[in-house]
Amino acid sequence: MQAKRYKLGQRISANTVKQLRTAIPLGGQGAFITTADFQAAAQGIAIEVGFPRIGLINGRQLVDLLVEHWQDIPNEFQARLGLRVGLVKV
Repeated sequence: MQAKRYKLGQRISANTVKQLRTAIPLGGQGAFITTADFQAAAQGIAIEVGFPRIGLINGRQLVDLLVEHWQDIPNEFQARLGLRVGLVKV
């Protein structure tokens, strides 16, 4: 698994996703989570046949997951995130 914080508007390249793929054992799976987005070529690399699959979660999907599961996140971790509920409808 790899997590990257990028500035708004940036996109993760295919080479960056490919680098993660080299660290995944044969038969394994990976995940790449970012606050940014992915280039189209990076999405293709993530599901390329014959290589470990890599799930991609971009910034928008990450926010959606946090909103959807906010009540399941332990309070101490919620505090560390520094987010405030109310900016998005839960």
